[in-house]
Amino acid sequence: KQELVKKYILMHEDALKTSDFLKTNNFYSWSIISGYYSMYYKALILLAKNHNLKPKSYEAHSQVINALHFFYNKKHEC
Repeated sequence: KQELVKKYILMHEDALKTSDFLKTNNFYSWSIISGYYSMYYKALILLAKNHNLKPKSYEAHSQVINALHFFYNKKHEC
């Protein structure tokens, strides 16, 4: 679990730095895409640390969104 979290943290930091670099050099569209990946890796960190989840590579993005939605709704149930 720790190795997976470390991997996601490095990927998040790399995508964030890339996004900032692209924005600084006026490549706004690519900066947005890289920023999306930065947020995606941040979500993976949250799911791995707090819920011990690792999405499968096939349809990983939709699995991450569904997991975040599930845990958000579970936390905010009345």
